[in-house]
Amino acid sequence: MLLFASPRAGTSQSWLHWMKQGQALEEKAQFAAALVCYDSAISQKPDEALAYFHRAVVRYELNNKSLALVDLNKCLLIDTGFAEAYFNRALVHHELSNDAFALSDISRYLEYDSGNASSLLLSASILEQLGDHRGMAQVLMKYQQVIPDNLDIMIRTAVALTQSEQYSAADSWLSNCLQRFPESFELYQLRGRNHHASGNYTKAIEDYSLCILTQPNNASSYALRAASKNELEASSDAISDYQQAISLDSSNGNYYLELGTIRLEGAQFQAAEVDFDQALKYKCEDLRFALMARGLVRYNLRKGNEACADWERAVLLGSTEASEYLQRYCTKVPNPHE
Repeated sequence: MLLFASPRAGTSQSWLHWMKQGQALEEKAQFAAALVCYDSAISQKPDEALAYFHRAVVRYELNNKSLALVDLNKCLLIDTGFAEAYFNRALVHHELSNDAFALSDISRYLEYDSGNASSLLLSASILEQLGDHRGMAQVLMKYQQVIPDNLDIMIRTAVALTQSEQYSAADSWLSNCLQRFPESFELYQLRGRNHHASGNYTKAIEDYSLCILTQPNNASSYALRAASKNELEASSDAISDYQQAISLDSSNGNYYLELGTIRLEGAQFQAAEVDFDQALKYKCEDLRFALMARGLVRYNLRKGNEACADWERAVLLGSTEASEYLQRYCTKVPNPHE
């Protein structure tokens, strides 16, 4: 959401007339007509930052972000202390994927208003896009000093702490959040994910089990618990949980992929082939791995031609492992009599 500024005193009547008319049209969402007014205002007073600022706003609303950026640049060249322009330019940069510039601008705006909730959320989104999850968590914590009981922001903070490998901080944060929102299924699941990421699989299983007791028909909790059980080498239990997840969500390709991987590792090749078939049918997230793994299964089932076909497809998707298998097992030996 863009920020707005009001006309300043001490300007020419002609310029002020066009500005007032433009703002009246802007408030009615008549952006094309407002743009004409701001063009006229700028023709009357070409060195007035506010006119460029408002023309940037209506250009943004007309989905012309590149020209909005030009106007915001001009605005800030004229007036380097125009705080709202820094916020708006940060937003436009962010939406144009210029996140390094966006971060610089939103940081500058926060120098003027460090407690502005919208600017803190924008800063967090920019940092997330830049992959700075630690910085994102810090900004979201500042946001919660302003707006303390927003569960969605608490969840985003917890995720950012885990992603930045601040596992102890994430655990403490989630436990505090659960004291305030003990009914939140998602917080328990997030704490389980955090425990899993930190290698504490037993505690992860405990949290996922609590989720299952609360929502027994939630497939993701069974799949998450299965992953933690598999890390503890409880493969039979993990298989049971993945089967339960699939019974609840039979079109999730990722569940079949994980189940097939466990069965492949346990040399259960026939069952694994069926799993990988389903993983590919339902478009699992890692098609490259699914094809490579099904190729291994088929090779062990003495389906050499089909295995090579899978590896060829996996190579086209960028699998170096499949490329090695293809060269090792599928290279044809030239026949000297041909």
